[in-house]
Amino acid sequence: MTKVRSTFRLATIDFHKWLRNPRVYVVFVGLLFFVYHYNRDIRVYCETSGYRITPYLITFMLSRDAFLFIFLLFATLLLCNAPFIDNLTPYDLIRSSRVMWFASRLIYIALASFVFVLVFFLITLIVLFPYIVWLDDWGQVVRTLAIAGPSGSLNVPHISNALVEFSAPIRLTIYTVANYYLQCVVLGLIMFCAGLATKSRGFGIVLATMYSFLPWVHILWGIPGFVKAFPPLWVNQLRLRPANRTAILSQPQALLVLVGFIILLSVASWLALAKRDIEVYPEI
Repeated sequence: MTKVRSTFRLATIDFHKWLRNPRVYVVFVGLLFFVYHYNRDIRVYCETSGYRITPYLITFMLSRDAFLFIFLLFATLLLCNAPFIDNLTPYDLIRSSRVMWFASRLIYIALASFVFVLVFFLITLIVLFPYIVWLDDWGQVVRTLAIAGPSGSLNVPHISNALVEFSAPIRLTIYTVANYYLQCVVLGLIMFCAGLATKSRGFGIVLATMYSFLPWVHILWGIPGFVKAFPPLWVNQLRLRPANRTAILSQPQALLVLVGFIILLSVASWLALAKRDIEVYPEI
């Protein structure tokens, strides 16, 4: 039990560093600005119509490729200091062990991704806070904007009528957010594993950035079979069964594949750590 507490203590140390790291502020302020900017027309509509909106906005934003790659880049920026080695790491290793330190890094990636996704969800509520109503239905505002689309004086292209018609809001939101959370963990582990294997942060950041840009590549070229081959595109639940009958994976299966990917990256990270000496990286 003492080792478990020590491992979690090591994992939480990096959260204290957030308070003095400008990069973290850039991530969350940028996220706030982006969400507010692209949903201001919804706020205008609520003000003029007098209707309230349900709290499922994050589902639509994550299901649009043009937005998804930006949100993946925010997660990449938050975790780009992987493999999380600084001038205090040698002392942490002396007080604990490689196994405990490694486990603490995995826990930190999981917790940091969870905090990031949670803040993201809260921001979608904050920007429309006076007009939020809690229902187990999409609500009149979402249904109206989904049918109208980006027409007239409103420009709300990310509210998809296909998503509204496909599934109940709570179920769809849970699957979408869970998928995005696992994508963030994958991004962190890609940079963690690459950083340990190459002794350089740069290569891991390049790989994670390429992973984040896959939704944008799909927008530009729309290569056949692209959706089936690349996990970032699975955040949009319309690309999975039962919404898409030609899809290889169902919603739960997509989550299991991502978990499997996380396990493989974790094992690869441990193998990379076992073959190298710990070197201190400059803080970013």
